[in-house]
Amino acid sequence: MLVENHYGALLKIVGVFTTRPYSVSALNVVQGEEMRQITVAVQCDERHFGLLQKHLMKIADVVEVIPGIQDERPLTNAAAREEQRTA
Repeated sequence: MLVENHYGALLKIVGVFTTRPYSVSALNVVQGEEMRQITVAVQCDERHFGLLQKHLMKIADVVEVIPGIQDERPLTNAAAREEQRTA
């Protein structure tokens, strides 16, 4: 999702996930000068995604919510790289 770079925006977004039964498996934030790109990996059906999208769009700082496909491989690869660093 694209979010305006305002103080407290991430806290509002995280609040949407903590008050509803979504299990977040990954969270990534890339900060730009005016906008942030936030990637949140959750597993849900289309109906629940639609509800989640509506709740997120109600937050004034959220500009756009883009659906995507969760892929477990990048998370597995990141874990494997972390193990190699500590070995």
